[in-house]
Amino acid sequence: MNKFLLPLSDLDKQNFSKGYCIIDNFLSPQQCQDLLGLITEYRNNHKIPEVLRDKAQKDSRSLHYLVINGVQIETHLSKIWHIYHDVNDVVKNLSAHHLTILDNKRVGLNINIMKGGCEYRWHYDRNAITVILYLNEVQGGNTEVYPNYRLHLGKYKYTKLQQKLDLLLQTNFIWRLFSKKHIVEPRQGRILIMQADKCLHSVSSVDGDQERINIIMAYDYLNNHSPIEKHLDSYLYTQEESVYQDPNYLG
Repeated sequence: MNKFLLPLSDLDKQNFSKGYCIIDNFLSPQQCQDLLGLITEYRNNHKIPEVLRDKAQKDSRSLHYLVINGVQIETHLSKIWHIYHDVNDVVKNLSAHHLTILDNKRVGLNINIMKGGCEYRWHYDRNAITVILYLNEVQGGNTEVYPNYRLHLGKYKYTKLQQKLDLLLQTNFIWRLFSKKHIVEPRQGRILIMQADKCLHSVSSVDGDQERINIIMAYDYLNNHSPIEKHLDSYLYTQEESVYQDPNYLG
């Protein structure tokens, strides 16, 4: 067994079937510190983009973070790239479906860095499974999840109809009636494994001055390509201005 992987319990699998599961102590504190050291060294030698997208609505959250994408990780941070492949075995063990790393390396793996005041708006992911590996502990910066909270239209999930259904589920009245928010605190060495195209999720504002540093790993069905890839990649991984307020859906 790879040194990064721990055996999964029946409870892990049961929780995952409900939308997500949490595994604590997936990495040891020393392993996390080693990875943080590699990331610091990379940042000392490379400029990384800071993504800031304004709030879509007055009472919603913005997108604000720094990011190192998967192409850069494969080239300069190979140890983290190998973890991405190793964790795929965990995902396969949890899911009844054959899931694999993404062909789109830029998106499949990234390092997400959030400074004090940064947050991440409510959304669903384009891929089936997302794994968040927390490398450090901070105040705030909680991942907030509504498990299996989507009227999922399958192959039509990028349409305007899906967008309307998603927005309907986010109205305060429907939210109060049919949903329950789960809060996952950032804990060093913890991983969150989530059915991310079915779980509505967000990150609350990071408190204080310490950065919240995560490794984000995406997995999907074999040969599953997203029609929104081009515009969404630019929106999430660069500082380029976007004409799209929400590129998760086709216009």
